[in-house]
Formats: sequence, structure tokens, C-alpha cells
Amino acid sequence: MHDLPHKVHYSWFKDGTISSKGIYDDSGRGAGYEWDYFEGGKLSSYGKKSEGHVNDSVWSYYHRTGNLSFKAWWDKGIFVKGECFDENGQSQGACDTTTSMPDPGFDVNSFIGRNLIMPNDVKYDAINHYNCEVIVEFCVLEDGSVEVWNPHSTCFKSTEKEAVRVLRKMPKWKPARQHNRPVKVYYTIPISFRLI
Repeated sequence: MHDLPHKVHYSWFKDGTISSKGIYDDSGRGAGYEWDYFEGGKLSSYGKKSEGHVNDSVWSYYHRTGNLSFKAWWDKGIFVKGECFDENGQSQGACDTTTSMPDPGFDVNSFIGRNLIMPNDVKYDAINHYNCEVIVEFCVLEDGSVEVWNPHSTCFKSTEKEAVRVLRKMPKWKPARQHNRPVKVYYTIPISFRLI
């Protein structure tokens, strides 16, 4: 049972406000209670952990407004059931989703193909058959906008800049929802540059 939390644990956001708190048994078995907070100090979730640091009993998740967003029932690490609530606290049907494209039929690869411009330094390179792949990480944020970072390749720096430029042009996506709240989702995508 090594590395399980025991006693009291806190973590903070960069601005110094609390992001989470846990109060656990002294024996190091991971049993106790946890609270997570949104930036600004409002409660994000609260629940019980049983021995082995597994979810147990009822876990409550909240919208940023403070209203309940999701209630989960657990039995020593096994999910039993969940109930979703809208922003007004009314019970609703299924609520967890993955990110989805901006519009039905939107295709990321087609969008990249239509908007990608071959950089001049690549066009004028002496290599006759140029083939390059840039790997770019991006995140669909809670509001559906796209944040792009960390391009890497063995190619020209200009191909990395162009890959980032094109991904930043993407329209807003429909954000993923977890516990009936919008959440960030991370992706990695290869973008190919080819001169034939």
C-alpha cells in the first residue's frame, strides 16, 4: 500500500488559491475524503475514498455556478450509478460526451489540406522529393476553442509554424463533458508536408 495518501494533502493553483484538499486515515491506507475546487475557490467536487484510495459512497460534482451537476454512487471502487443535473439543478438524462467536430461532416484532415500553405523555404529546398511530418499537440478547451502548442519535427521550423497556424484557424468544437461539465480534451495530430 505504498504511495497512498495519508493524513492531510493540499494542492494550490498558480495564484495561490486552493485546488484540492484531502483528509485521510493516519495508517496510509488511502481512506478519507477529498474536495476539489474551481479557480476562484468554488467547490468542484466532494467525495469519500475507501481503503486503497478508491471512490466510495456518494460523490457530488458541481457546475461553476455552485449548483449540482452530477451525483455518482460508488461501492468500494465500483461505479453503481450516476445522475445528471442541468445548470438549474433539474435532473436530466445522459450527460457525459466526448468532443465533437464543429459541424456534422467537418473533417480535420480536409480542413488542414485546404488551409495548409507550403512554406517558401521548403519549396526552394534542393531536395527533389521532400517529405516531412510535424507532430502537433492541441487541446479543445471547455468553451470549444482550440489551443495549440508543442509542434515538433525534424523538418524546417517554418513547417512547425505553418502547422500551428492552420490548427489555430479551426472553428470551435463542441467540448467534451465529464460529470455534466465541459472539460479539456488533448489530441496529438501528425501533419504531412510533401513535395513530389
